[in-house]
Amino acid sequence: MTIVCGIDGSAMSRRAANAAAALAKRTADSVLLVHVHEISAMAVMGEASPVPFVRPGAIDAERKRLEDELQREGEHLARAYQVEVRTELRSGLPDQELDQAAVAAEAALIVVGSLGRRSGSVWRIGSVADRLSQSAGVSVLVVRDSAPFERWALEDRPLHALLALGEPATAPGLVRAVDGLRSFGACNVAEVQVYDVEHEGLRLGLADLEAPDTKRTIETTLVRDLQRRFGELRGRGNVTFHALPTGHGTADTLAEFAARSHSDLIVVGTHGRGALRRRLQGSVSFGVVALADTNVLVVHPTREKTSVERAPTIVRSCLVATDMSSSSQRALNFALGVLGGRGRLVLLHVAVVPAIPGGLVPEYRPTPRTSAAQLDLERKLAEAELKKLLPDEPAENGDGGALECVTEVIESHDVPQAILDAAERHEVDLVCLGTHGRGRVANAVLGSVARTVSQLCTRPVLLVPPPK
Repeated sequence: MTIVCGIDGSAMSRRAANAAAALAKRTADSVLLVHVHEISAMAVMGEASPVPFVRPGAIDAERKRLEDELQREGEHLARAYQVEVRTELRSGLPDQELDQAAVAAEAALIVVGSLGRRSGSVWRIGSVADRLSQSAGVSVLVVRDSAPFERWALEDRPLHALLALGEPATAPGLVRAVDGLRSFGACNVAEVQVYDVEHEGLRLGLADLEAPDTKRTIETTLVRDLQRRFGELRGRGNVTFHALPTGHGTADTLAEFAARSHSDLIVVGTHGRGALRRRLQGSVSFGVVALADTNVLVVHPTREKTSVERAPTIVRSCLVATDMSSSSQRALNFALGVLGGRGRLVLLHVAVVPAIPGGLVPEYRPTPRTSAAQLDLERKLAEAELKKLLPDEPAENGDGGALECVTEVIESHDVPQAILDAAERHEVDLVCLGTHGRGRVANAVLGSVARTVSQLCTRPVLLVPPPK
């Protein structure tokens, strides 16, 4: 494969060239150094023209000078890193020409330097990095510091990468990119998901968003989900998991965490939105490229392989919602059979409390509120009933594992929503519910908890009908 590197003679672009050569040494790829010669439109109006006239001879002399510099830089990199380096001089707009060079060379990566967010005209490579990171058809590495890649290639020191997860559409490509790095050298990875407290609190059914335990519950749930989905990375290196509450924005949060953790590289995905869509919908990757003080790898999904080979799903955790009826017991038996004596079983009972009507309701007389002591007694009685439904002694299976049983009693006036919230909170693989077998008319009038959960749940749902 080929790594395309854009170079313009600046110190920052030379750092990008060093990073590209270091990566090529590790991956046994070749480097294609591309210098894009931008020629201004030549005027024919003499001195009246605002753009000075450029003589053809001057253009030829400038191209010869650039070709010589490019050749010397290529020879230097080839000697220093013992890799194959080719050079190419192009004319046009840098971002477009670099992308076309990558297509022609069938490259998997474009490497460019960055001048930082405060400097540069629109024609310099720094701003080209911003545009290229969104418009290119392959992954783009924006280099601010080549030293971590040089140590990784020449001294076998590990890279420290921050993997920004969160978007399901871009996550597989990000994981493949990091797996690729780890297959060639040690790479310590911090898997990070930035979350909004209000959104996640509502999703998990947490009533008090200001409570001290709310953030802890959200972060524990998100970290457990990261470990379940992306924990097994290939290659060498440590893996840690972090859930971060968003402050001024996702890009700011990622950039600040990368600075605190001294990350060598931020790996982030992009949807490849244009300028107008970025303005309307925002772009995390575009913001990270502008704000981060470290290197940024932007993984573009357009030419990435989108199909992921998945092994058959093994159910390791199951939630059973019970109302203590025989149909619920039948659902519990099916769940125990699916788990096969291992994994985690969550047995949930929702105690229905009456909803208080909002607004002015004629003839409404509120019922007396149940005391806290009475509620606590009812909860303990329900928990005792749930424990009676569980197997007496969860025995260890042949593999040395055992079935972990968890009981939970919650109060809600919306039973389906309480079940949905519990499924997210416990991150279960399967929700198992019994159905009462009502007729069509009864279901239409009374509604069905099982039907509502099966329609709204984002996790697989197993509905167990009553016996005929």
